[in-house]
Amino acid sequence: MGNVKTKYKLVLQSKEARAIRLGFDLFQQGNGYKKIAEHLNQMGYRSKKGRPLGKGTVGCWFQNPYPYAGCYVWNVRKKGKIQAEEDWIIVEDQHQAIISMEEAKSCRQQYHQRIKDGTRYRRTTYPLSGLLYCDLCGHKFQLKGSQKYNNLYYICGSNYQRHDACQNKLYLNQQRLEDSVMEEVNGKIMQQGFLESYFQMARKDLNQKAKDAQGEIRGLKSENRAVRGSDEADAEGYGSVGIG
Repeated sequence: MGNVKTKYKLVLQSKEARAIRLGFDLFQQGNGYKKIAEHLNQMGYRSKKGRPLGKGTVGCWFQNPYPYAGCYVWNVRKKGKIQAEEDWIIVEDQHQAIISMEEAKSCRQQYHQRIKDGTRYRRTTYPLSGLLYCDLCGHKFQLKGSQKYNNLYYICGSNYQRHDACQNKLYLNQQRLEDSVMEEVNGKIMQQGFLESYFQMARKDLNQKAKDAQGEIRGLKSENRAVRGSDEADAEGYGSVGIG
């Protein structure tokens, strides 16, 4: 998208180039692939096949931005996998550019940084994730099902992987289970005197730990004084020995 390959050179297509230029501007402003695609679609831009732009298509622009900076790029993939950038062959100034080489390098770095920071893919966490264990095999319960169709459930991870590994065949509806647990937790917390009692216990525990720590410090100081006293006595003993 953006250039048409002829027999001799790539010719810039103004409409596609405007879309890509805008996409890179939005990316450098911190927008995600989905938001960029939605914005471009709202402005009437489409793929070569006339379909709305998807976030996957937009994401590829920033994964390898160098062709849009006027470069020919080879050796990007090997056996279907993206290779390390140092293995890429990048030849500059081969056709008209949509973005500068500096922008291409910057966007490439931002692309990697977003992956590193976890902003490319966001994982949803649930209140009971990692807290439920099977009482038959001890394996953690896992959340399965379809979030799209609001059909999520907790199931023994061992049973899910191998049905003959555990006899626990419970399918616990995620929403009902979490609502029930949170209702129970809130009921306990909101009981009169619960928080006061909890904080008193916590304070008592902290005070006891502080006393224990002080006792250990006093013991270490006493041992240190004893060692120093022993060293001084040994030094005096050596000093009283004459040399014939």
